[in-house]
Amino acid sequence: VKNHAAADDDNDEQILTDEQIQDLVSSHSLLLLQCEVPHLVNLRLAQAARKLNVPVIVDVGGEDRTMEPDLLECCDYLVPNETELDRLARSYQEEDVLANRNDPISNNDGMAQQMEEIQ
Repeated sequence: VKNHAAADDDNDEQILTDEQIQDLVSSHSLLLLQCEVPHLVNLRLAQAARKLNVPVIVDVGGEDRTMEPDLLECCDYLVPNETELDRLARSYQEEDVLANRNDPISNNDGMAQQMEEIQ
């Protein structure tokens, strides 16, 4: 989490410590995150909330990117609209198909059909 310091040079930034982040999060009853915020910022806030048992809600709207597993592990509620849910589902289907492509156990005749459906 970055806090732009009030300094003469606009490029001066102060990185908040984990303790400072926990202090910020601890005074709230829930944490709402958005994809417009950089992943690392969301992740550090979510990890602090998880340690403090503060529920984490992730609004999937905004930037078109996949949800990283480390953030999803800290997430209690994922809030996509219909279009965002479709995009997320397709991205994870693609990952599953690609991951199983070289797996002889799951590599079967249906794999080609799955790939066609995704594309």
